[in-house]
Amino acid sequence: MYFALHETKGRTIEELEDIFEQRNPVKASLKKRDAVVRDGGVKMADVIPT
Repeated sequence: MYFALHETKGRTIEELEDIFEQRNPVKASLKKRDAVVRDGGVKMADVIPT
């Protein structure tokens, strides 16, 4: 028997809430994230494969 667990490392509470609301939370949790720095703050953005 195999278990698939959600990746939660480095995620905010809001991001985790969004992941757990998805139809396939495991797949949603594996989406790559990219950090974009603006005005001293960090904004997380989805990386879309081309």
